[in-house]
Amino acid sequence: MDPQSPAPTRAQAVPSPPRREIVVAPTLTGRLARLFVVVLAVLAAGHLVAMLWSDVVGHLSVLSLVQETSVGTWVTSMVHALCAILATIGARLARREGSRWAPNWYGLAALFALMSLDEVAAIHERFSTPVRQVLGTGGGPLYYAWVIPALLFGLVFLLVQVGFLRSLDTRTRRNLILAGLLFVAGAAGLEMVEAVLETQGLQHGVAYLSLVLVEELLELGAIMWVACTLVGDLLRRVGQVRLQLGPPSAG
Repeated sequence: MDPQSPAPTRAQAVPSPPRREIVVAPTLTGRLARLFVVVLAVLAAGHLVAMLWSDVVGHLSVLSLVQETSVGTWVTSMVHALCAILATIGARLARREGSRWAPNWYGLAALFALMSLDEVAAIHERFSTPVRQVLGTGGGPLYYAWVIPALLFGLVFLLVQVGFLRSLDTRTRRNLILAGLLFVAGAAGLEMVEAVLETQGLQHGVAYLSLVLVEELLELGAIMWVACTLVGDLLRRVGQVRLQLGPPSAG
């Protein structure tokens, strides 16, 4: 080695591995929507398989959307959790922007977190019997009496969030409202029709099982719509996001 040349530094001797960059572009919303459509199709196919052959192969019941402990329940819980995370990110952005609506974003995140928990713990089911006893709703569309406090809670939550919804851009506001209506139509509307069938002893019939399929797809589709809407809103607010993977640059 030339005595006049400087000794190589550690950084020169051991080059750092290149960093990978992931670009989260606005097109992510469309890709996520297409993924969700595939998931809905797979869940629907699984439910139909369980309807036709669960009596022959008992383990297929895990594919049935009627069961609380099913693949569909797990997927729905995960999508609710995703919405909770996205709403929390929205709250952090609102706080950084100095917006007065950060608490409303946190409230939305808390709602989705509670709904995620409810999917796996079936908390709402526990309200049916006591509410039915108090209000005397024996049979008919209110046999699943949990819909009464759930609808009241939803109405109060909506009234609290009116100002927040008005503050959103037109597309985000419209999509959230439409997705909410779609969810209520499935979770409460079709649930009341199913209640009538169950009180008539038809809960194992094709009509009931088909209604459950439509109900669950409406609910899950609505929540997936919310997730896509929240992703689109976040990307609109922050623009293109670049994530770098690897060791930090020296210096």
